[in-house]
Amino acid sequence: MSARADLARLRAEYGDRYWIRCTEHTWIATDRAPHTTTEPTLMADTPGQLAKKLASPGPRVGMPFPTGVYGADPQAAPIAPAPRTPDSRPGKAPRR
Repeated sequence: MSARADLARLRAEYGDRYWIRCTEHTWIATDRAPHTTTEPTLMADTPGQLAKKLASPGPRVGMPFPTGVYGADPQAAPIAPAPRTPDSRPGKAPRR
């Protein structure tokens, strides 16, 4: 099969759960659910290897970033800056 046909087949079968793409040498699938309990990104050398991983992904190793890490979270409380004192300016020696 051609790469286009393999990509179409994988997207038809797993596209509802994964964003699937390929480069010249690597096949990649990323889970669309940010808080998944399985591997969030699967990589393989061939479409057949990727299909096997998609059929039974391993467990997630790390925890996802909390909401708002990559941008403002409208429900989060604002963080106030630390109070400034005359001695807290960068490059200024403390008073003695």
